[in-house]
Amino acid sequence: MNHRMKVVLGFIILLQVLSLVGFVIYQENLKGTGRKIILQTIPVDPRDLLRGEYVDLRYEISDITLENIRCYRLCLDYDLGDTSNRPYSRKEFLNSVEGKNIYLLLTRNPYKVESQNDQLDRLWYVYDINDSYRFDNKPEGMESVVIKGNIDEVEEIFTEVDSFIRIGVDYGIEQYFLQEGKGKVVEDATEVKVEVNIANNGKAFISDIIVDGNYFKESVTD
Repeated sequence: MNHRMKVVLGFIILLQVLSLVGFVIYQENLKGTGRKIILQTIPVDPRDLLRGEYVDLRYEISDITLENIRCYRLCLDYDLGDTSNRPYSRKEFLNSVEGKNIYLLLTRNPYKVESQNDQLDRLWYVYDINDSYRFDNKPEGMESVVIKGNIDEVEEIFTEVDSFIRIGVDYGIEQYFLQEGKGKVVEDATEVKVEVNIANNGKAFISDIIVDGNYFKESVTD
């Protein structure tokens, strides 16, 4: 290999290293610009819970019944003849979001349920869905935050008296790295919540998991 080729190869390697370092710095900056919220997990098949040194996670906001979401209720109104609020039908809405990135507006206790339960008030729930980060109709007097997700499943479920649409959403926070030998703690837990940091662009990162009321990182280091 002549000198010129060595210089070119070295330059290419340098660019790759700089790109990797830049990406890591960008991701770390994102983590530092957002806010932390707590999400409730839902049970996962124990046989699928642990994959090597990772724990698989699923959230209450991962499975959404669209009839409970504001924008979809407006689509229902559209189908019934009220076109004043939303310019498309349910079918058009589903076709526009399936398999694509979406933004979800989360609020605390969105239905304003009277509760003395601090745990209920700390958790976040889906209030609305949009194809952009901007929401024009945020609920008044309630904390809210926008999280970015991807619809990976759309399913129509039929009952004896009715039908409803369920969507599955992936947020990129469905796996959490565990220190070797610590998986049993999570596997045996009665309840697992996740502390998530949401960047200003809606990107979510796991900052810690809460196992039976105890922050996992703190319990590991104790």
